[in-house]
Amino acid sequence: MPPTTVEVTPVATPPLSLPAATLEIDGQSYLLPPMVLRFHAVEGGAELLLSGRADAEATGNTLVLSMSTTATTLDELATTPWTFAAGGDEWTETTQGLSLEEERYVLRPYEITVGFAPGGGAVKIDLRGTMLKFDTAAGADLPGKKVSIAGEFEALLNIK
Repeated sequence: MPPTTVEVTPVATPPLSLPAATLEIDGQSYLLPPMVLRFHAVEGGAELLLSGRADAEATGNTLVLSMSTTATTLDELATTPWTFAAGGDEWTETTQGLSLEEERYVLRPYEITVGFAPGGGAVKIDLRGTMLKFDTAAGADLPGKKVSIAGEFEALLNIK
């Protein structure tokens, strides 16, 4: 009797599911959609993009941080936090920052640090510092109000 051949069809592994992220802004908690950290190696380092998952349920709030680092590997990323310091407190036209939809506020990075702890298909993000809070109904010519921001959450890791 000939051996029986069994055809094996690979089963797609469901994507790692993470909870919504929470940030504390001036002592108040805000819910963000589950986050993704995209890691794209480039010459001399990597380009990172931290943003909400495209397939996640919307919370009305969005965070987008585009970051450059000298880290070329995930191990190096764990010891290389990203820091940013703005040159002033005026409005800038950029997608960088945080939008709080229900409160009509937009926050732009002022002085922030983002730490990374990669592991198991996800990255623990530690975001701390100060952002400039702008009231979208008040006009772009007013300086932003400095507000503290802090949060620790996990983001899915997407390596290009």
